[in-house]
Amino acid sequence: MRTVTSPAFENLLSQAQSRLRELTLAQEERQREERAQNLERFTSSFPLTADEQKALSISFHNYGNTTNAYAAIHGVWGDQYVIVTADGSRWQAEVYRKGVTSVRLFARVEAANLRDQLVLGIANYRAKCEEELAEQFRREQEQAARAADVAKREAEAKVVYERRQAAIEAKRAEVLATHAELVAEVERQKTAALAALWQWPAGVTLTLYRWRWNIAAAVGENNELVVDYDDGWSLQAEPNYDGFVFFQPAIGRPRGLAIKPANVAFIERHTFARVADLHDDLVLAENLPILGIGYQRYHEVIATADGDRVQVSTEDGGPVLLRGEDRELRIELGNIPKRWVRELLDQTVGAS
Repeated sequence: MRTVTSPAFENLLSQAQSRLRELTLAQEERQREERAQNLERFTSSFPLTADEQKALSISFHNYGNTTNAYAAIHGVWGDQYVIVTADGSRWQAEVYRKGVTSVRLFARVEAANLRDQLVLGIANYRAKCEEELAEQFRREQEQAARAADVAKREAEAKVVYERRQAAIEAKRAEVLATHAELVAEVERQKTAALAALWQWPAGVTLTLYRWRWNIAAAVGENNELVVDYDDGWSLQAEPNYDGFVFFQPAIGRPRGLAIKPANVAFIERHTFARVADLHDDLVLAENLPILGIGYQRYHEVIATADGDRVQVSTEDGGPVLLRGEDRELRIELGNIPKRWVRELLDQTVGAS
């Protein structure tokens, strides 16, 4: 929908807009004149000379046609400035710094007291700043000292740790080197002992008879017959003409026994041509005792001079060999016939 206006309305609107612009311009002009007057009054009334400002390490600057005068304080924290404001015939001053709430030096001071209040306020503020700076410096020094002390202790602890770790590794290497030496020494002694171990005479056989006979009989609790047997090895396949069977040495048994045929349980014939053929009761386990050498005991601790425990084991995770007066290592060499068996074999060899 189109709005239709008359020429009279357009003229009335234009006049109103023109008067409003004139009023705005007049108001802005009055404000500029007021700011200029205030600035001129501030400049002419400010009581600190250039030399006095220098003595306070400050410099005041007027920025534009404003009612405020800015005084920058140089050398204290940096980026700080004092704003001195003229409010009629009275003055007030505040310190500003970026990121910090403003600090008021004074307010509503008469022009006659402005000079002394500025000197006193700025001096007190600077003293406070210097105290804060000194406190900050002290805290920073303490923090730096604590950090240096921590760094020193950490460095010392690192040196001690590395030294002790090096000692542990050196001890481990020493123990493993000793173990390798002892393994070689044990192997040499074992080889020599095996070379000197009794050997079955080549081509010789030994025939023995195993006898078993009952030595007692009784009736058990359930009226069953309980028989007690004894056995032994002999060169005889049957009793001699006197009825005796002679057995090889056995603890607790006479060498010759008269055994009734009715008591014989069985007689077994065995022919042996090597040690491996012999029954367990005909052989002895031969060991090589090595004094002064032994494996690390279960609860035995290997440690450095500092008392640090050293975990040492062989490649397969076993214990290591160590030297010691109270140590003894027994090496299994194998089985050999009992003495009486060897004597029978010697007799067989001698008779052939």
